[in-house]
Amino acid sequence: MIKVAEEHYPQGKHFSDPWEFWVIDDFLSKEIYNELLHIKDNGEYELVDMSNGVRVSQKNAIASKHHVRLRRWNAKYKSLYKQLEETCNNTLQCLFDYKQLINWNEQTNLVFDLVRCEPKYVYQKHADHWDKLISIVVYLHPENANGTTLFGPDQKEYDVIWKPNRALIFKTSEEKIHMYKNTTDEYRYSLNVYTGYRDWE
Repeated sequence: MIKVAEEHYPQGKHFSDPWEFWVIDDFLSKEIYNELLHIKDNGEYELVDMSNGVRVSQKNAIASKHHVRLRRWNAKYKSLYKQLEETCNNTLQCLFDYKQLINWNEQTNLVFDLVRCEPKYVYQKHADHWDKLISIVVYLHPENANGTTLFGPDQKEYDVIWKPNRALIFKTSEEKIHMYKNTTDEYRYSLNVYTGYRDWE
C-alpha cells in the first residue's frame, strides 16, 4: 500500500495519484470540530444498509453503518448546518470553479452525515453514487485510525493517512474507486459531506 498525505497541510495540498483529490488539515474550526465530537456521543444514530442506502432494522441488517444526519431544517442542528455549509462552500470555491459546476441544477444541496463505524467494520470498494458531485470526508475521532484507501487503474492501493480534522475532497466519478475500514478496537468517526443533485434530506 502506498501512503499519501504523510505531512501536515493546513493550507491544503493537491494530489494527482491515483486520481485527483485534495487534502486539507485543520479543516473545521475548533468550535465546529468540538461540537461534532459532542454530537458523536449524544446524537441519535440511524442504521443504514450499505448495499442500497435504505434504513433497515437491526435484525435484517447484513452490512451496516450508523450515522447522524445533520439536517438543515432540524432546529437542533440548524446553526451547525449553516456553519458547515459556509466552511465547505468557501473551500470548494477556492479549489475549483464550484459555482460553474453546480449552477445548472438549482436543486444541488449539501448533505452532512456524522458517521460511526464499529470496530472491524469494512465499507467495500465503491464509487460514489452517480448523483453526488463532490465528496468530502473529514476525519474526526479517534487520534489514530484508518484513513481512506484509494484505488488506481492498476488496482494499486493508496492510503490517505488518518489525522483528526483532516479533510479529503474529490469530484466524484465512476473511476474514483475507494473504500474505508476500521481495524481498531474503537469506534471510527468521520463527517461525510457531499453535494447531490437530489434532496437527500
